[in-house]
Amino acid sequence: MQLTGYIFKGQCYDTGAQAKRKCGLCAKDIRYCFILKNGDLTLVTGPCCFSRFGEPVRKQLEAAKTWLLNIVQQETYEKRTGAVRWEVKERRGLWRIYRRQAIEAIRKYRQETKKEWLPESLFELKIEAAKKPTFKTPSWWYKKQAEKLKARIDLISAPSTSGDSTCLGDYKGEYHGIQV
Repeated sequence: MQLTGYIFKGQCYDTGAQAKRKCGLCAKDIRYCFILKNGDLTLVTGPCCFSRFGEPVRKQLEAAKTWLLNIVQQETYEKRTGAVRWEVKERRGLWRIYRRQAIEAIRKYRQETKKEWLPESLFELKIEAAKKPTFKTPSWWYKKQAEKLKARIDLISAPSTSGDSTCLGDYKGEYHGIQV
């Protein structure tokens, strides 16, 4: 039996993977909802009942379903890639902070001692700080380098037995909620 008199005005939505709604015609759980009007009556249906409508409405519903599925797929992709970009950005920022602190510590040592050579701990810190990322460096590289730099900075920041220490300020080791 074909349902007639219903008009589809392009109103459709995704209830989400967990949220389910019942189809107004067959009472099945539906994720993708399509709203049809017949005068003052409103019907919410899903793809399960598209075949019950006449040819023009069915074609509109199929086109809307394709559009809605593409939108959902695009949103999922953007969430996934956006999270990766955010993670790289945050870890890069943390790496930059530690790299800047390492360079400042080396500069401060050279200014205070007027020596060009560096003790072993500062020399190793200089080697780690000199490493630079490539264009497509993954986020784990930034995290690993930030951890290495922080460990070396903590070693030289701790007061030594000889009395000379390299102060790096009171940085807490946290950048936008990322603990290293």
